Amino acid sequence: MNLTTVQLSDAHFKKISDLIYRSSGINLKVGKESLVRARLMKRLRAVGISSVRDYLDYIDSEQGRPELASLVDVMTTNKTSFFREAEHFNFLRDEVLPELRGNRLRFWSAACS
Repeated sequence: MNLTTVQLSDAHFKKISDLIYRSSGINLKVGKESLVRARLMKRLRAVGISSVRDYLDYIDSEQGRPELASLVDVMTTNKTSFFREAEHFNFLRDEVLPELRGNRLRFWSAACS
C-alpha cells in the first residue's frame, strides 16, 4: 500500500471537514487541505485502507463508526501551553490592565488550556 500517491479531492476535503465540524465543532476551512491530507494519511495507515473514498465509506459503516473519534483526534492540535496565544496576554497587559489600575481585580480561570 503506497499512501504517498493518495489524493485528497475537494469533495473529500469537504466531506471530512463536515464530519469533523459536526462531531467536534472544529472548522477546517479551505486552505487546510495539506494539514488534513497529512493527518488523514496517519489514519489510513493505521486502519490499512489505501484510498480516501474507502476510508470515508469505512467511517460511514457500522464497523467503522468508532474510527470517527480517531479521525477527530488526529485532526486536533493537542498542544497545551498556557501562553501559546501570546497576543491575548499582551493585549491584556498593554490595553486592559492599565485602564483598570487602582481597581480591585478578581479573576476566575477554568482549568483547561
